[in-house]
Amino acid sequence: MKILEWPEFQIVHVWILLIVLIVIILIFNTIYYFKYLEKKNYLFFLTISKQKKLSVKEIELLLDFYNYYKQNYSIFTRNREIKNSKLLKKRLLEWYIKVLQNDKHSNQLFLHILRNLFFELGTFAISSIKDLDIYEPVLVLTSSFFTIGFVESVEEKPIPKIRINLLKSENLLSKKIEMIFYRSSSGDYKTIGEIIGVEDHTINVIIKTDFEPLSFNLMTLAKVSGKIKFKHINLGIETNEIDFISEKLSLRGIKIYSLVDIKKLLRDLLKEHNIPNIIWEDFRVEIQLNLEDQTFFLTGKIKDIYKSEKNRYLVVFEFQEDNSNMKKILISFIKNNFPIPEKL
Repeated sequence: MKILEWPEFQIVHVWILLIVLIVIILIFNTIYYFKYLEKKNYLFFLTISKQKKLSVKEIELLLDFYNYYKQNYSIFTRNREIKNSKLLKKRLLEWYIKVLQNDKHSNQLFLHILRNLFFELGTFAISSIKDLDIYEPVLVLTSSFFTIGFVESVEEKPIPKIRINLLKSENLLSKKIEMIFYRSSSGDYKTIGEIIGVEDHTINVIIKTDFEPLSFNLMTLAKVSGKIKFKHINLGIETNEIDFISEKLSLRGIKIYSLVDIKKLLRDLLKEHNIPNIIWEDFRVEIQLNLEDQTFFLTGKIKDIYKSEKNRYLVVFEFQEDNSNMKKILISFIKNNFPIPEKL
């Protein structure tokens, strides 16, 4: 063959070229399809997290699960399971047992995730055993043990009793336990119980205390009024009662608006004792709060005081009440008066 001559063209070359092109296209399409499925599943996780209003830390924990899911199961398995709530819950619990169950802080976040993802309905808050749902998750704790469980049954009478199936167990007979439940509308609730029977991973528990709110993430913009008084712990000085109106009330505290410059009033009182600066911790604060037709007396501490506008002063007041009955009254009031996310 002469060097400057092209090789003779044959039809087989065309077929080889077409086959190579088809293979390349199929490879790229397959890669694109896998990336598309992966992106779709990832976006599903982010979308459902947003729809269920998970917190940033809860979303981060859920994405840790997704990384585990991705490493241990094929894209086809995940794509089939991810929108099936029963299968997804099964994988979450599998991940919990293998990875998460020894992390106490993450257990509470996992409780929130389970409640938010798999329970559409639920009471606004938990005030008694009748507010619990069958199969809802619960965090069970002792001084040396903790795990997630699920409520199997509830008995109100003759004594409050619940049956809980635990994801892990040990010899818990006759032990007192803490149980933490969660409502996305109002936060975590704790109650103390005593185990009266153990069957494999299932425990029967008598409820010994009220359901105490551990957190409360809502407040109301309904206007309330009252009076506030400041007493110095060491100096024996105090102010007269000062009228206020509040537009922001939560279980954690209250923002009140007063026409009196409370900061100046306290500075003047302290100057008489040659004390130049206000230290909020030195003052005991008493507040008289009017809720509808009832008056309540609370104690607390001042976070700070601001001048919000001319002749109007804003006081950020934090409750220091351990009275569970008072908390129930506040929860009820907030629930019935247009609750919104708290930003105190």
